[in-house]
Amino acid sequence: MKNFGIVLILVFLVLEIQGKCDLPIPEYIHPLCGIARECVFDGGNIEDIKNESCRRREQGKAPFLRIENGYCEEEHTQCPRSN
Repeated sequence: MKNFGIVLILVFLVLEIQGKCDLPIPEYIHPLCGIARECVFDGGNIEDIKNESCRRREQGKAPFLRIENGYCEEEHTQCPRSN
């Protein structure tokens, strides 16, 4: 029984680590532009931007330096969406 408790705790820890960049994204649209040094990212709302910035950090990339209202300007390079 003691081993089951330890395994259960480990499962919860692993799930928490894997889900930290997957905040629920509400269905409302409020376009935002995440601006990084090398690219820009069009996000549907603030949660989308936060998730993408978190994933960038996990991949060793810089998170967004700034977030602006509206879609990003087309002449800038788009950041690919992280998985």
